[in-house]
Amino acid sequence: MAHILSEGFDWAANSSDLAVRWNAGTGGSPSTTTAFGTGRSWIPSGTPIIDLGVNYSEIFGSVRVRCDGTDRAFLYFYDGGTQQVSLRIDTATGTTSLRRGNQDGTTIGSVYGPISAFWQSWQFRIVFHNTTGVFELRRNGATTNMISLSGQNTRSTANNYFNRFGFACTNTCYIDDIWLNDTTGASNNSWCGDIRVITQVPTGAGSSTQFTPSTGSNWQCVDDMPNNGETDYVQSSTVGHKDLYAMSALGSTAGTIRGVNVFGMVKKMDAGARTAGIRHVSGATESTLVSSDALSSSYMLMSSHQALDPNTGLAWTQSGVESQQIGPIVVA
Repeated sequence: MAHILSEGFDWAANSSDLAVRWNAGTGGSPSTTTAFGTGRSWIPSGTPIIDLGVNYSEIFGSVRVRCDGTDRAFLYFYDGGTQQVSLRIDTATGTTSLRRGNQDGTTIGSVYGPISAFWQSWQFRIVFHNTTGVFELRRNGATTNMISLSGQNTRSTANNYFNRFGFACTNTCYIDDIWLNDTTGASNNSWCGDIRVITQVPTGAGSSTQFTPSTGSNWQCVDDMPNNGETDYVQSSTVGHKDLYAMSALGSTAGTIRGVNVFGMVKKMDAGARTAGIRHVSGATESTLVSSDALSSSYMLMSSHQALDPNTGLAWTQSGVESQQIGPIVVA
């Protein structure tokens, strides 16, 4: 499994958009206040929660947070509907702590560190267990721990795992650059460091243009960030038809590239069964990364994570990321 979740929020124009991916409590709004002056962060007013679909007994993660004034941000790790533990980032007390249960539960471990109105990136490791649980915390990509605790009770249910993830805040906190991975697989199986999620969008036509645009050029109908709903779009009813698009530059000199997440928002516009997919080209390698279930008349989000460049079988390079082509395909 390795990579579990990454989220940069650039794609979501409003809470309805966020609800396409996040399953519950998706109140809040996007903000152009970010650590790097581009893209978007999210200000939650509810508790966005995502079902991960797998039980994880150990997790590594990173999140970028800015809390103004005496506000607090919370990360929740659920077993079903119950919070196993909560990571509480608290500018009122200047502490970051892991709590059993919700954000006001028993403190497992705490360190000083949060600063009001400053962006900080927090990395964490949690092992879920009632007697041998582990909590380790780092900040801003450091390679040594601020806190290292073992032999802890890091669960609230009878199970030594979590399977849902959520976040919330009091008043105004900005959440960005979420990353989660477990310990399996050949890559992304330990500390991830200070992660930045950068969103690419189409900037031109690729090697295939077979869909029909609602207006203008095909790639210009899908280049909006955040997405603009049905202001413009591409469509096709012909099985095998595909569009491919050249993608934007990363906008900065990338460090270690942990992977590429490919997303597509799709729906059907007529009766009958329809299935779509995401087509991907890297160098000489072309493939359909993911196919949808039977489409409905409401938008669904397809996604696929590529930890390695499928053309080389090696870690992504910046040039490889920037030269890939991505687009939709009609599968059935």
